[in-house]
Amino acid sequence: MIKLHLQLTQLSASDIYEGNTFATEAPSPAPIYAPLPVGRGNQSEHMAHQSDEWRNKGTQAKRRQRSCKVCSVLRGDKKRASTTAYFCSECNEVGPIFRCMRARRNVRGIAMTCWVIWHKEWENGKLIPVEKGNSIRVRQKSDAIGPRSPSTPGTPASGKRRRTSSP
Repeated sequence: MIKLHLQLTQLSASDIYEGNTFATEAPSPAPIYAPLPVGRGNQSEHMAHQSDEWRNKGTQAKRRQRSCKVCSVLRGDKKRASTTAYFCSECNEVGPIFRCMRARRNVRGIAMTCWVIWHKEWENGKLIPVEKGNSIRVRQKSDAIGPRSPSTPGTPASGKRRRTSSP
């Protein structure tokens, strides 16, 4: 690098080529690509919502992260799916299906987010590829009052087994 710098600084006016047209050429126009048709309709009412689950380790509260379901289907062997806190408000009949918002996959040569792959390529999860054999496990919706919380203080939760007789 130093040698190249010294050669450049030692150039004289006679060394410079007069037929040089580097700066006079107009840059070539940027290619214009036609929009890629994906899915059926491009208009959607699906919106990303960030989960409101928190975990508190130490002193700082952080949002709970879940595995991206698209990454879990498309992942390779011995790779983990990426984590995210975003889910779709319209696609959660069974429970929230989390999808990452970062472009991690190339579909037909175009970088797409898992959100776009789920909604446009897989048509809201109806066309999930089954050739890889990876299935999607969905968590159930959490109740407003929390899972298995007792209705009155001091009573055990309904799903908890208790001993009825003393030993």
